[in-house]
Amino acid sequence: MYGNYELLDKRNPKVYAYTREEAGQKFLVLLNFSSTEAQAAIANSATTTTLVLTNYKDAPVNNRSIESITLRPYEALIYRL
Repeated sequence: MYGNYELLDKRNPKVYAYTREEAGQKFLVLLNFSSTEAQAAIANSATTTTLVLTNYKDAPVNNRSIESITLRPYEALIYRL
């Protein structure tokens, strides 16, 4: 609700992807609203990422830059950048 918001991958009908930045913290939010896998194209310049929230038990932990990611059906991922 607060902070700077930037919508990413605007033309993707399956994935809602955005960044939110406030008080020196930045997060990448990736949400697949479809019943099939979906590819999200992210122009991310962060050198490291930390997965902070997911709805799958075996979600990948990514410690490097994310430029593109495949989301499973109805998958939600939130990364700290």
